[in-house]
Amino acid sequence: MGASGYSLYFGRKQFDQLTDHLAPLQMPGFGLLIAIVYFVCLEFHDKNFLMSLIEITDAEFQEALETDQLVLAYFWATWCGPCRLVAPSVAAITTEYGDRLKVVKLNIDPNPLKAREYKVEGVPAFRFFKNKELIASHEGAITKEKLKVLIDGYLN
Repeated sequence: MGASGYSLYFGRKQFDQLTDHLAPLQMPGFGLLIAIVYFVCLEFHDKNFLMSLIEITDAEFQEALETDQLVLAYFWATWCGPCRLVAPSVAAITTEYGDRLKVVKLNIDPNPLKAREYKVEGVPAFRFFKNKELIASHEGAITKEKLKVLIDGYLN
């Protein structure tokens, strides 16, 4: 797993940042609500919630392909509106296919090498790998249903 770890669960660092920002509000009982949210998120994490969505860097890309599973590489950018639209679908896919599909997420701005190597012309972009080989590509926003059809085709 990359240094950035899981990108979609509410981690300890985010919890500390949130409580630091909310502390001046001094809202009675609000700390309890934050603690409940934090522990619920930890519970999901402990149950392998979004276990296969891993944010990686250029340097970690080849290692991420070292698996017998189908790999979906999701190239995205923080400034990309369509990326924000497909992000929930990608998250749902990681949960639904977690035992058969490894999903890696690569932000193209700090990691341009792999985007260039795999000819990512625009984001969001999806690259499918099997046995470390690129088997298919898709660029642009895609619905969850269409993404599932693509994945199912490569899994069978």
